[in-house]
Parts: sequence; structure tokens; C-alpha cells
Amino acid sequence: IFEGLSHRIEKGEPWFDIPPPPPGEVNNSSNNGNGIRKKDRDVRNNPTKEEKEKEKKRPIIPTYKYSKIGKGDLYESVILGGIPAFLRYDEANEKIVPYQSIEEETRILRPPSLEEYPYTPYEFESLEELEEILEDAKKQTIDSLFDRALNFIKLYNDQDEHKQILLAADVVLSYFQDKFGTTHYLGIVGDNNSGKSSIGNTFEVLAYRAVNMTSPTAPNIFRMLGMIEPGQCVLILDEADRIDESVDMMNILKSGNDFTKRIQKTNTNSWKQEYFYTYGLKVIIGEKSPSRLKAKGLLDRMLVFTVYPGNPELDIKEVMNPQGDPNRIREYNRLIAFRKLMLINRLIHFKFKDPIPDIDINVQRRNKELCKPCIQLFYGTPVQEKIEQTFQTFLDIKNSKRARSLEAIIIPVVIQLVEREGEEISSKRIWEFIQENIQGELYSS
Repeated sequence: IFEGLSHRIEKGEPWFDIPPPPPGEVNNSSNNGNGIRKKDRDVRNNPTKEEKEKEKKRPIIPTYKYSKIGKGDLYESVILGGIPAFLRYDEANEKIVPYQSIEEETRILRPPSLEEYPYTPYEFESLEELEEILEDAKKQTIDSLFDRALNFIKLYNDQDEHKQILLAADVVLSYFQDKFGTTHYLGIVGDNNSGKSSIGNTFEVLAYRAVNMTSPTAPNIFRMLGMIEPGQCVLILDEADRIDESVDMMNILKSGNDFTKRIQKTNTNSWKQEYFYTYGLKVIIGEKSPSRLKAKGLLDRMLVFTVYPGNPELDIKEVMNPQGDPNRIREYNRLIAFRKLMLINRLIHFKFKDPIPDIDINVQRRNKELCKPCIQLFYGTPVQEKIEQTFQTFLDIKNSKRARSLEAIIIPVVIQLVEREGEEISSKRIWEFIQENIQGELYSS
């Protein structure tokens, strides 16, 4: 793989020989994969002074993945044979093609180097390994990948079955999150030693480019998600008990379930406006759920559940640091192999030749946003019914909590008062009426 590689990387060419495209055609799938016309490449062999200056001004930007916001081929950053590279699936030749960079008119995108990754990067030893995984990925179905994910979730997390099913479904969903207009968040609540961190660690290993952050801050997240395109990674926000106290964090989370949303920030070095994408699946872990008074909009975007101590078969922390133990090394290699398989499967099935069916799930508004993408992904598969039952369970829990909320208790009383006394009522009268009609005791601090 490395013979004659260095000089070809400098040219931005792929690492194998294929014919050049016809003159004048955009080269998205061969030779250099950069969308550069052949005649443009000929000009660059003898660039003018103005062209050299323009070339110097193009910024070189690292990115984890790129697809022209779903309109072009998908490029995924990996470490291949120790070298940073992008991978793209060449559908015509049914091969995985590596690239050193993606050149555009105004910028050059490059894959991050090993030390730049905030998570364990996807590493492949050789093109031969890629070809082996590709052949395996072609045989997989969405339900077979779900079954594998569920087996891993159960192995490391002893929780109720509907929670395990949701976690496994979200692992698979994370690899296709940017094919949907919305996504939900997971809220995991539990005391010390309840298993919530184990869920976060398992999700970190299995999900798409999952970044596990403790006590996260908004600037860190902005840098992570970037300005290139939505869905760069999955965020696991651990120890997030005070997340509802940060205005910037709440802005990120309230907009981050919508594929099209961006947040505007001013770069204090250049004083230019910059626009950051916030979309992506997020797992929010803490000892308590965010306050409904401060974070009602966030809670509406979340499926929240409480975890309790259990006795999982394996400890994810020990497996992720096997310390030479052969059994742990074997289990670790199984996790990493699944992770690689999921990435290659994503490359194969990302393009619109595999359309997502539009279905009516018989729920509306926010509940629809919570459930529909995942049900669409598994629609028509043997596990569809299991997925639907799981979401129904979580919606029932969510709706029962809403029925016991302060708003659910007070609003009917206020409606009753308006019907009796008219539309103009003083706040003093409302308070008196609430005290008269709702059982309870006054409390003053």
C-alpha cells in the first residue's frame, strides 16, 4: 500500500490506479475525487501568479466527514495504515477508495491526524482489511446490525429490556442521523453506581464518532461540531447536572435536534460572524434531570429514563483497558470490529439510492420528531414492531409525567376560572382561586 505513496499523496490522488474521466467532466468518483475538472488540473500544472496567490489563500480545514450536506458523495475520515485519509465508496467499482484531501474552490478539507481526534478514531491497517470488512458489510441488513448492537448493549448494561432496545436502536440510528431532518436526545438519570456511566462508555465505543465529555462547555461543543456540515459526531454529555444553567448550552441543545439549524457566533479575533452546526444525537447523563422550569424545551426533545444498579456480564471499563488479559482483548477486538463494520455499512448505504420511506406513525408534533426517524430506519424489517413498542413505552412514560406536571394541574383550574368570571382577571384573584381549588399547603422559605 505504501509503495510510491508519498509523492501521490502530495498530488491529492487516490491510492490506486483507475482511468481519468473524460475531458471537462467533474471528477467526483475517480483519479483525485476532489470535484476538479480535468481542464482545471491541466491549468494547475502551469499556474499563473494570480492562481498561485489564490491557492495560498484557500484555508485547509480538518473535518471528520463531508457529503456536501447530503448532496454529494460521503467522505469519512479514518487512519489508514497510520496515515490520515478520507474513505469514499465507489459504487461503480464496488470499492472503498481512500483520499488525502477534498479540494473545493474556496477551501481544502483534510482528514484529522491521530492526535486531533477527540474520540478513538476509526483505524484500518490496510486496503486488504478494508476489502474484507466491505464484503461483510454488503451482507448485513439493518436488523442484523441492530441485533449485534443489542447483544453488546446487554452484555455491558443490566437494565430493563425497553431501555436496552432503545440504546441499541440509537447506536444504529447514529450512523444514519444525517439522513433525517430531526433526531431525539437520550436523558439518562441515576445515582452513583447505578450504571449510567457504563451506558455512556458503551455508547461511546459503539455509536458514530461518539465524543464522551465530562462537565461539557459550549465552546468545546462548538469546536467539536464545527461549521462544515451537520452531524459530525454524537455527543455524550456526562456529569451534566447543571447543563440547564448555561444559556449557550441550552441554545445548542434546543437547536441541535434540527438538521438545518445553526448558531451564530462572533469570532473575537477577526470579528467575523461564524455559523456553527449543532445537529446530532446527544446523550445527556446526570444524577438528576434538567429542571422543567429552565429546560422545558430541552426535555421535550429528550427520551428520559432512570437507571438502577445491575450485574452486567462484562465491565465495559475493564474491556476498554484490557491490560493484556486475553479474554478482555478478544472482547475489545469484537467491539472495534463492529464499529468498523458500521462505518463501512454507512458508506455503502448513505446515498439517496437507499431512500428512507416516508410513513405515518400516527403521532404529531414533538412526539413525532422523537420517534419517526428511528421507526423509518427500521421500517419493513423484522424488528420494526419491537422498535415501535419500545417508543410507545417511552411515550407513555413521558405523557404520564406530563399529566402530573405543575402545568397540567394548574391550567384546568385557570380555564375554569376564566369560564366563570371572564377573560380579564387579576393575578391576585387567580392565586386565590388556585388556593381554593387545589389541595395542598402553603410553603414559604
